[in-house]
Amino acid sequence: MIALRTLLLLCSLLVTATLGAADPTSPPTAPTAAPTATPVVDPAKPEAGPSADTPPAKRIAYVKIDGEIDQNRAAYYRRAMDAAIAAKVDAVVVHMTTPGGGVGSAIEMTHKALAMPADGPLTVAFVDRESYSAGSLIAFAHQRVYLTDVATIGNIGVIFQTADGKIEYGPEKIETVIRVLLRSVAQKNGWSEAKLMKMTARNQDLYRFDLPDGPQWVIEDDLGRFLAAHPEVKTEQKVLILGEDRLLSYTAKEAFDEHMANGLVKDLPALYRELGGDPATVLDLAPSASEELSWVLSGYTSILAALAVLFIIFELKAPGIGIWATLGGICGVLFFVCQFYLELASYPEVILVMLGIVAIALEIFLLPTGGMLALGGVGIAMIGLVLAFMPDASQFSPGTPGWGGSLMDALISSMFAMLAAGGGMIALIMALPRLAVASNMASTAEITATATSDSATAVTNLAGIGSRGVARSDLAPNGYIVLAGREISAEAQHGEFIKAGTPVEIVGMRFGEAIVQAVTES
Repeated sequence: MIALRTLLLLCSLLVTATLGAADPTSPPTAPTAAPTATPVVDPAKPEAGPSADTPPAKRIAYVKIDGEIDQNRAAYYRRAMDAAIAAKVDAVVVHMTTPGGGVGSAIEMTHKALAMPADGPLTVAFVDRESYSAGSLIAFAHQRVYLTDVATIGNIGVIFQTADGKIEYGPEKIETVIRVLLRSVAQKNGWSEAKLMKMTARNQDLYRFDLPDGPQWVIEDDLGRFLAAHPEVKTEQKVLILGEDRLLSYTAKEAFDEHMANGLVKDLPALYRELGGDPATVLDLAPSASEELSWVLSGYTSILAALAVLFIIFELKAPGIGIWATLGGICGVLFFVCQFYLELASYPEVILVMLGIVAIALEIFLLPTGGMLALGGVGIAMIGLVLAFMPDASQFSPGTPGWGGSLMDALISSMFAMLAAGGGMIALIMALPRLAVASNMASTAEITATATSDSATAVTNLAGIGSRGVARSDLAPNGYIVLAGREISAEAQHGEFIKAGTPVEIVGMRFGEAIVQAVTES
């Protein structure tokens, strides 16, 4: 039967999607080549060949952060950095182009950068345009920062948007978290604490003290501590560099001159060479096209799940066309791809949903059990759907902090998907009879389904209400009846079970399927 085959095709699509997305950070089969500089040869000297004393080029991995910092990019960054560690590269270059983003995601990425193992790869942030706010916080969490001559960096202000669209600075409770994190970043990587602090502490002055051993930069909060540690220094010696209601930002030249960047480079290949690597052998860990697509669709995962369920229901109600199962498969694949890259779904969730679909199909087409098998299939599929909204790392660990909240969010998202599917079903049932396309689809479904039946006879005219036939298969509640020598798909009214061979009467038509009731012979 076409409906059964299309449902099995849907299951294979879900498996294929999961297998295809199983390792988004695996190295490509062929490294992406980058242009290299033309060597300058001194004509007065013979060209030297490779020397046994020349050290081998260092292995470098490339990670790309482009766009607003959010949970999608945080999950990708975590996987990419783990992949770089697993590949045992010497350095990982994180190419950052971002206006900023969410505080939570930025903090997560900063902690990941700071937690890189001491014997792991050198972490390098590369900015060729701009990296502001959350992007700057993450960039300075790397051991080195390189800029092109047109890049800008800084301005780590904590802001939020009110309900009326007004932009306001965050409260002290949030800003102090960022200030403490910036201190940790400065202390670990050797950046100036005062300068990093002034990128977010807009209500504090930034001072410079010109001491015999060089200038010292002090943020207002640290002024008392600094003077106590340097009793020979007088308060009057301070020079105001940046006052209140100002956030520190740098051009590329300013950042380099102020020792807030390790160097200026022309482009990525130049940076690779600066780090001792070969641009042609860089390990490309940039996000794949499927991962970038998942970022675009990540805000619509509940809708994708609802559409997948809705289309599968349509396929069961109007078997034969296959278009509904195909659309359901596409939506289901997109849903699981999005959830996979968000680290919410993997093999267990896909397997559970597949088992649920198979159980429902068996109940309808092959093994009627009075609805018990279908009910179990619905339950299994719902468990898979709920798990697909929970973080993989903690979904089976109730003792994990925040597990209850994650479960509640998953239940709400799943319930929304089911309600949306139910609402869509009701809306289409009410709308389709009024549309000309509905009758065409119903006729096409009947013709196609009948053409694949044992009799291979096309039904071109829908039977009238009151016509009588015989149930060819058990109706539980769906199956087939024989009417005037022709086999057509049917559904028992009110979901009743009708045994094969029972005389039936057509009481209505819906989506090309006869609605029948058993006939009791007088």
